Amino acid sequence: MSKFKFFALALVVLFTACNKEEVVDFSAYDLDVFPMSLDDSNWEINAIVMVSGFQTVEKDGKYEYKLTYSFNLKKPSGKVVNNAGSGTYAESTTEKLKTVQLELQYETTEAETGDFIVEFVVKDEISGKTAKLEKPFQIK
Repeated sequence: MSKFKFFALALVVLFTACNKEEVVDFSAYDLDVFPMSLDDSNWEINAIVMVSGFQTVEKDGKYEYKLTYSFNLKKPSGKVVNNAGSGTYAESTTEKLKTVQLELQYETTEAETGDFIVEFVVKDEISGKTAKLEKPFQIK
């Protein structure tokens, strides 16, 4: 009888361990920024970031997500362009996503060269958590 209890306990522990979902903190990472010259005085600044750990709401067999995001651009002159780009990622899917890629673009008509900084801000609208990343880049 004690072997049966041990076996039953081992099964309970195994199923409990297998059914637990890994908890991942809300984060933004792998920020990539690249400027593209459109012509002599126009530039497009592209920013791409990966986001994970956002909360979902399960409703009628679907998972709902809502992330808002923006980026601020600090120019070599010290001038900051707040909300240079912004967007919303709101989806309803049958599959629970763990990671999403977000992209923003900003077009400038000022032929400013030098060292810039992009600050990418992502907010999980369901949990209320915010993640920020900064990345310097140059336009020569």
